[in-house]
Amino acid sequence: MESNRPIGGFYELEIPKKKGTYHSKALALTNGRACLSLILDIEKPTKVYIPFYTCFALYEPLIKKNIEVAFYAVDENLEPKKLPVLKDDELFVYINYFGIKDRCCAGLIEIFNDKLVIDDTHQFFNKGYKANYSFTSARKYFGVPDGAYLYLKNESENDYNFPRPEHISLDHNVGRLEENYSSAYESYLLAEGNFGSEVLKISKISEKILETINYQFVKSRRTQNFMFLHDKFKYINQFELDDVSVATPFCYPLVLNKIIDKRLFHESNIFIPTLWPDISSRSNLEFDFENGFANRLLPLPIDHRYNESDMKRLTYITERIINE
Repeated sequence: MESNRPIGGFYELEIPKKKGTYHSKALALTNGRACLSLILDIEKPTKVYIPFYTCFALYEPLIKKNIEVAFYAVDENLEPKKLPVLKDDELFVYINYFGIKDRCCAGLIEIFNDKLVIDDTHQFFNKGYKANYSFTSARKYFGVPDGAYLYLKNESENDYNFPRPEHISLDHNVGRLEENYSSAYESYLLAEGNFGSEVLKISKISEKILETINYQFVKSRRTQNFMFLHDKFKYINQFELDDVSVATPFCYPLVLNKIIDKRLFHESNIFIPTLWPDISSRSNLEFDFENGFANRLLPLPIDHRYNESDMKRLTYITERIINE
């Protein structure tokens, strides 16, 4: 019997109850930084290899813990150019870019074994690996204010009881739902700024929302949208895609041989992000490819909110802009 549970009074937010989350065997935390931070607390490495083509958020936990960061370069397929020989107290982090680099992840596991950490924040539907740390991101796939799932090397290690965040804002999620796009975006930026690398359990609201999602529909719709765009753009795409028949991609990564001003899309109410804008602020000639790739990439949205009609509109506008 639950002790001291409130009875009566006003109603809480009504969220239908379902069987559970997609990642029932993972540790549910607030964000990817929290996941990596816990990995660092467990492993206590002195040095971690990170791809240069990433955002500051990925290596922020290392800086806060005074762990040496070693950037490595990737090739035109976004796979590591050179692989180090790891010492016992070192880790290697690889990003499953756009959720379509499963083959590369498998190859790196063969090389690094349990010293490989896989950032699956672009691949929500991967349910971990046999003996490797990996983490996903719910916020990159669904309308929730926080949420990430950490798979530890040993499931028996999942017995943690972290506090939940004291305050979670739904302003940007609700604002987007009510189509107040401008104010919602400002709220989104504020919410993003409030997230750190502190290890906290996922918020109650996100936990409950994620228990209600039809994940099979989400996977199916993303795959359909991806293949629709791939059929339209595969002949001009400068980025060679792996076999994506078994993947559930994060976006359609269209890479052109020129830079397109994304504000041209905004004029048509299409919002395409830059992954990741802070790369250009890191002056390093050794990573010219990464800077160029980031500028030429159009990560076209393919998520479950959109149907074939939306993809036709996206295709039409994209073709018009790149051919101007």
